[in-house]
Amino acid sequence: FWDIIRTERTLVEGAFRKGLARGMEQGLAKGREQGLAKCRAEGLAEGRAEGETEKAIQIARTLKSMGLSTHDIAQATGLTEQEIEGL
Repeated sequence: FWDIIRTERTLVEGAFRKGLARGMEQGLAKGREQGLAKCRAEGLAEGRAEGETEKAIQIARTLKSMGLSTHDIAQATGLTEQEIEGL
């Protein structure tokens, strides 16, 4: 009788450990996937913002070389007058 209980207990513990390990693997995989997706989205947003700023700076330089006022350039590009004066 006790042998059967010990055998059953061993089987249950083994199944529990195996299920726990499988669950942890799946959780890690899902966590990695979600983390990578979030990082990609943040990276794309950051890259777009940097690109927009660089484009605004290029346009500001062109408008400045054309003789437009700092105030007008700021309105056209969204840059601050201080940023434009620093170009």
